[in-house]
Amino acid sequence: MSYINMKEEWKLFWGWLIFVIILLSSECTSSPSGAIVIPYEEKPIYSITEPLGTIHRYRTKPIIIDDKRLELYCIVHKCPEIIIKLQTGEWRVRKWKR
Repeated sequence: MSYINMKEEWKLFWGWLIFVIILLSSECTSSPSGAIVIPYEEKPIYSITEPLGTIHRYRTKPIIIDDKRLELYCIVHKCPEIIIKLQTGEWRVRKWKR
């Protein structure tokens, strides 16, 4: 019995069966566990401690140029804060208000 003389239904069946066997036998990833490994980098956290001991943490480095204020989101207090650098060099942090 040759492949040419088969009924169309059997040709389709054998074609799908071969396709499924090839698909199951091939490896989809080069990872040994079969899982996709995504490298994780921990982002740096910058902190400011006020004179009274209040700690504020931010994802971006607070840089103030020309005595202007800076607004960043505090991770500890979970709200935006205004950072002000005084002429004495100390930092002051106030909650952002509308």
